[in-house]
Amino acid sequence: MDGRTYTLFMKYLNELKRDVLDDPHHKLNPDSFLIFLDKVQSITSSQALNDLVIGKLEHIDLSYLTPKRLLESYSQHSIDFQFEETLRMGEIKQFA
Repeated sequence: MDGRTYTLFMKYLNELKRDVLDDPHHKLNPDSFLIFLDKVQSITSSQALNDLVIGKLEHIDLSYLTPKRLLESYSQHSIDFQFEETLRMGEIKQFA
C-alpha cells in the first residue's frame, strides 16, 4: 500500500471500530461489516489490488489491527516509506 491507501484504510478501520465494534448499543450482524467492506473494496484505483486487500482481510482478526501494529507493518513493507527513509538518511549525512 502507498501512504494514501494506508491512511484511508486506517480511517475506515477506525470508523468500523468506533461505530460497530466498540459501540455497546450496536447489535452485531453480518450487515455490520458491509459498509467497511464496500469502502475497502474501492480503496485504490486497481481492482486487482483491492481484491488482494479484501483477500488478506479474510483471515485477519480485526481486534488485533491497532494503529501501532499497522504502522510497523507499513514501515517494513512500504516502498514509499523506505524511499523516504533513504532520502532522509542522505539529508542527515549531508549535515553531519
